Amino acid sequence: LHNVNFTVKRGSFTIIYGPSGSGKSTLLNVLTGLEPPTTGSVVVDGQHLYTMDADERAGFRARRMGMVYQTNYWVNSLTAIENVALPLFLTGRSYQEAMGEAKASISRVGLDKYAEYRPNLLSGGQQQRISMARASIISPMLLIADEPTGNLDAKNGDMIMELVQSFKSDFGSTIIL
Repeated sequence: LHNVNFTVKRGSFTIIYGPSGSGKSTLLNVLTGLEPPTTGSVVVDGQHLYTMDADERAGFRARRMGMVYQTNYWVNSLTAIENVALPLFLTGRSYQEAMGEAKASISRVGLDKYAEYRPNLLSGGQQQRISMARASIISPMLLIADEPTGNLDAKNGDMIMELVQSFKSDFGSTIIL
């Protein structure tokens, strides 16, 4: 990526597009504090991400950002509900509180009956909806989604896009897709 400079307005829905290999995923990794830029800065909600150390950036992500990837990163030994609750465990919430919020988040995406399943037993569309539940559990200020419908059929893709839109309306999230 070269000479990238842009501002995303709070509460907006921004789509980044380009051909395969053009740097879209790299840009999203820079925006989430996962990959430092070679030069320049990244400011999210007034916070300069790369003046923070790695732990501070991780805490900022855990409290403020929901992330959905084309490929889900599950802890395979955990159930779907435990994977959804994981961000809350990492920010110090009690087990009971985190599991209660995870149950509500899974219900929001319509997969209550799959809460105790291991993620690898779910279809691709179900896994992506569980990923949306995980991303929404913190009522994120910023939702970053990297091709969340890329591996899905049209029906499941439409469901995911409806969920993304609901983040904007329900939480006032800023969306970068």
